Formats: sequence, C-alpha cells, structure tokens
Amino acid sequence: MDSKTLKADKPHAVCIPFPVQSHIKAMLKFSKLLHHKGFHITFVNTEFNHQRFLKFRGPNSLDGLSDFRFETIPDNLPPSDPNASQDVSSLFNSIMKNFLASFSNLLVKLNSATSNVPPVTCIISDGFMQFTIDAAQELGIPILMFFTISACSLMGYMQIPPLKDKGIIPLKGHRPILLSLDENAEHQRWRRKPFCFEAMWVEDPGCKEIITRAWDCTPDGTPMYAVTTKLKRCKKHLKAWSQDHFGNVLRQIKLVKEKLWKAEAASASSGNLEEIIHIWNHHGLPNPVCSKIISPRTDSSMTQVYDLFHPGTRIWDPGCLAACFLPWEAEMVARIPLCEDWDEDILIWPLTSDGEYSVSSAYGMLALAKNSSMPCSSSSNPSQAC
Repeated sequence: MDSKTLKADKPHAVCIPFPVQSHIKAMLKFSKLLHHKGFHITFVNTEFNHQRFLKFRGPNSLDGLSDFRFETIPDNLPPSDPNASQDVSSLFNSIMKNFLASFSNLLVKLNSATSNVPPVTCIISDGFMQFTIDAAQELGIPILMFFTISACSLMGYMQIPPLKDKGIIPLKGHRPILLSLDENAEHQRWRRKPFCFEAMWVEDPGCKEIITRAWDCTPDGTPMYAVTTKLKRCKKHLKAWSQDHFGNVLRQIKLVKEKLWKAEAASASSGNLEEIIHIWNHHGLPNPVCSKIISPRTDSSMTQVYDLFHPGTRIWDPGCLAACFLPWEAEMVARIPLCEDWDEDILIWPLTSDGEYSVSSAYGMLALAKNSSMPCSSSSNPSQAC
C-alpha cells in the first residue's frame, strides 16, 4: 500500500472561513477541535491573510503539523496595506465572482494522487461563503455550513425567510418598523449609545424624502449586507438632517427645564419654596425607589408642605404627619431635616452627585423600582411590591 492508501482511513476536512479576523479565529478554534478528534485538517486562507499571519507571527508560524496544513487561494483584489483590513464591500464582490474557481481547483489538487494527503472527506465552510456549496456539489463532497457569528446574529439571520413570507421585507413605503424576536425579553444593555428614531421626525414631511434618498442605493454583497448598508445610510442621513432641521433637541429640552426650575426658584424668592411644593403632586421623599407620597389623601386642607409645620415655624408637626400619612411614610417625612433660617431654597435631584437631573439617573431609578420590594404609587400597602 502507498501512503495515500494508508492515510485514506483518516477523515480529511477542508475548513474555509470568511476572510476577516473574527471569522478566521472562530473557524480555527473549531478546526483544532476536529484535529483533536482525529481529523486531517486543511485550513484555507486568502493569500492576503496568509501573508499577514507570516508577517506578524514569523515566517514559520504556519508550518503546522503533517495533518494540520494551511493552503491559500487568491482574493483577486488590488494590493492593499497589510496593516489594515480590506474593504468589505470589495471583498464581498470578489468572493461572489472569483472564489469558486480557485477553491474548486484547490479541492481537485488535494484529491489528486500526488497530493500526499487523505482524500477530502468533507468541507466545513463559513455560512457566508455560499460558493462552496457549488464546489461541493460539483465534486460530490459533503459540506457543512458553519456560522461563526454570535447566536443572537444567527437568530436574526434566520428570521429573514419568515419576514419575507409575511411580506414585511423587502421594506415598502420606507416606513420605520420595530422588529422583536421576543417581546418579553429584557432590553439589551448597550455598550454605547444606540441610534434612536425620533417619533417627531415622522411628522415632518422632509423625513420621508431623507429616508427614500438614503435607501436608494444598490450595495454589492449578500442581501443581509445590502440591508445593513442601507440602514447605516439611513442612520447617517437622518442624524445629519435632524441636526440641521431641528438642532440639538435634548439641549433645548434641558434649557426649558432649567428655565422652569429658575421660575420656581424666583417664585420662592419672596416667600418660601415649601409654599409651592404640593405634597401629593411632587416627588419629595428621600427614597430613590419611591419618592412620591402614596398615602391616601384624607384631609383636603393639607396640600402644601408648610401645612405640615407648627404654625409660624419650620418644625414638623407630628400630629399632622400622623393624620396625613401611613406610619412608615410619616416616619420618613419626619426624618427630613429642615433649615430653621428663611434662606432661599433650591431644587436638588437626589440621585446625582451634583444635584442636577439626568436621564440616565432616572432610568436607574426606574430599574431599581422595578426590581425592588418597596411600595410604589400603584398600591397603598407598604408590603406590596412595585
């Protein structure tokens, strides 16, 4: 028997990843597992990525073992900077047009009598390298499509056929839609601030024109890549249009709030701020979970904070507190320190270090209230959870 016959009993898997770093790393780890289980591995890189490996890890870094070998195929792209990633759109286009012939020739070479490796038993291809299916069918080799993307991305990718069957995609009329795999799932925690489509944009007639113009492009690549590219164009165009058309909306809202707070402070400058703070309408308790009074209102004459003081003083009246509030809430109000001087008061947001209101601190308060067993305004029972 020759060496080819002796090696024929060993399964031979040809592994070909999508030629970008994250896909290569995932496929390489899977290939190592197969090799550990007794497979002969041929790992296929593009010539560009192969040269990058050799440059950064040394000229002998990919010599490998006799049964774990690296092969290359050309990407048919112009020379580019080896220290930078290749243009993804150009890479997609070249994969669809040029990779089939090169990969088929490699498979034929591996199966030839002079290759000194076992016959190819199967192909393990990245799920985005669809041309490998044609090569496998042409040569009669079993093929496995291995998706190296995250489980979340794979779930999204698998929803495309159902969305097409329901007529949701291709998108019609350029209307914004919200897609959710699980309406009961907890909101994703973003590492960076996500793009938000503002509801007010739809009311402006220019919004439709901006989306139509941004969507009117034909990116080269897979349908998934084309949709992603169009969505990114819409995001970029809408943000620029909103900035020019509306300005900084969040800053405008903040300025209006500051004017409101200053107006309240001015109203109290000639008197006392407690005279304009309503007991049941304002959030005054020093409790980040439930800062609003939830005790049932029994005395209609008690409306402002100063009604809870001893007449002519700034000292809490225990009798008024006991008559107006539930016991645990009366105790919390009584612990609020009062300034006996008649200086001007200011509004303080207790959930930030500088006393200024912020959206993130408000979201934190809501999340804490949701997961806390403290009572909230939906119930007058202190033992009932929010």
